[in-house]
Amino acid sequence: MALSPPGDVRPAMREGLSLIKKILIRDFGLPASFALPDIVLLNRIAGLDRTDQLIIDGRQFGTLSFDPASRQYTIAPTGAGAAMLLNAGARRLKFARPPGQRHLKGKTVRRAELGPVGQEANIGSEVIVASGSFAAVGKIIESGLRIRDLAPAAIRFSGIRATLDDAVEANRDALQALEDIAVREIGTVLSDRPRLPLTVSFTGGKDSLVALELAKRTGRELSVLFSNTGLEFPETVTHIRELARRENLRLVEKGAGRAFWENLPRFGIPAKDFRWCCKVCKLAPMTDLLQENFPGGVLTVEGRRRRESFARQGIGLVEESPFVPGQVNIEPLREWTALEIWLYIRWRRLAYNPLYDDDMERVGCWLCPAALESEFETLKRTHPQLHERWRKALAAEGRKAGLGERALALGLWRWKVLPPKMRELARSVRPEQRAIASAGAPALTVASGIAPCLTGGYTLDARLSLPRQPPLGAVANILGTLGEVRCSDELGVAIVRRGAETAKLFESGQIVVTGPGPAAVSSLLRDVVGAVLRAGQCSRCGICARTCPSKAIRVREAPEADLSRCTRCGKCAQGCVVVHYADKLLRGA
Repeated sequence: MALSPPGDVRPAMREGLSLIKKILIRDFGLPASFALPDIVLLNRIAGLDRTDQLIIDGRQFGTLSFDPASRQYTIAPTGAGAAMLLNAGARRLKFARPPGQRHLKGKTVRRAELGPVGQEANIGSEVIVASGSFAAVGKIIESGLRIRDLAPAAIRFSGIRATLDDAVEANRDALQALEDIAVREIGTVLSDRPRLPLTVSFTGGKDSLVALELAKRTGRELSVLFSNTGLEFPETVTHIRELARRENLRLVEKGAGRAFWENLPRFGIPAKDFRWCCKVCKLAPMTDLLQENFPGGVLTVEGRRRRESFARQGIGLVEESPFVPGQVNIEPLREWTALEIWLYIRWRRLAYNPLYDDDMERVGCWLCPAALESEFETLKRTHPQLHERWRKALAAEGRKAGLGERALALGLWRWKVLPPKMRELARSVRPEQRAIASAGAPALTVASGIAPCLTGGYTLDARLSLPRQPPLGAVANILGTLGEVRCSDELGVAIVRRGAETAKLFESGQIVVTGPGPAAVSSLLRDVVGAVLRAGQCSRCGICARTCPSKAIRVREAPEADLSRCTRCGKCAQGCVVVHYADKLLRGA
């Protein structure tokens, strides 16, 4: 069975199974006695908010999704899922007259043909239709029923009551092989660096739990690192501390205290493209922790996996990026899937964070802007006091940022610049533009000073506000005169690499620069700011085109670089009056 990418399948846990059952009974009229199989798999796919493929009995059963506007979950069955539901006693429609042999998939059946039940169904409702030897499923629209899919009516739930323990037993050899490979990989790195102490970065999540178990199986003495952001779930803190006590492991913990709440009025609401909170609450404590406890360097086993995100697809076994001096990260789980993680936990009987049973996919900071609105809805159910605290803080900071109650309720606060999938949702509320630092002139705000990174080197966060933000593609083009550039319009980010230095520029104007030293970081920030100013504030004087020895620059509304001819000599920027404004902005930041 083909899976939609990234194919990071996971099992539905206790409350997840309960949620799916409730929806099926509510929307499709299944009897209260209906029982789901013990194993239902979820595969996260692209969508407005939480969107999961449901896989039951080896079939694509349907899609579970959460609507941020209605705050409701729905399930859209496939044809196979519709047949399974029919055979389990689901409510169905029947055509008033046989549709004959006409092809139904993708067609609309007029309301007059649906009978009384179909004619009374609400627009937007998912309905199942019995049509001879086929089961069909679709959505009620104004003109009738739009058939989305159909399948043989004989398909039914298998009735096999397999459990996760059965799945573990069936995959015992594969799990043993995964463990052997991972332990051997960790051991190889340990042998290459025998003098460095071994640690495990433990967040309380499932992946770091497995990473800890694999590190323990090397037989090497180790310490557990925990950067307590002050925004952790109470269950997570308890889980980490109790596990360390139970396993008699040295726990090295560093807390951020009230750093988030103290900095919130200064930096405003954090966002996916402006995560100042990670730097203040996680990076800073971890940097201090490492400097205080492992001044001579350290090996750290992590639980990062490539399927988790676009940014992690390139990770290797050993990560010696120049971001944190002395720390070498080991990534033994980089190729694992979430299902393999959960089967391994079950196989080794590892005590996992109880929050997963509450249908939480991640158990990090409870107000993280990277979370989904569905996760905040779960927070409202499981931790109402935490939810209310953040709701009040959002309301207060939202007023400063020009966001109304409806925009906040839809989760639009989670971006400085909305991605394409959220723009349509935003049109329903038309939130006012967020306040910028300066109404008529460019302004540069540096979130904090140059600071050491966890992975080596140094980093600097800044935000450049312009009266009119230039198109990301135009900015990426000029950034190409500085170094190698990658640009994603979907993600709203351009990344430029110049030697050992890297800068990420988001559509919001947020800039994150990393490099081997403070001077390199400052230099690249200055050049990136200059490139953005060139793209957005060009006076069309043409000096850059005239001074370019490769004739790689032409000026229309803004400069355009032919990057196939550009030698990155920098002469086009040296003669630009607008670029010199970057120095003024940096001095005032």
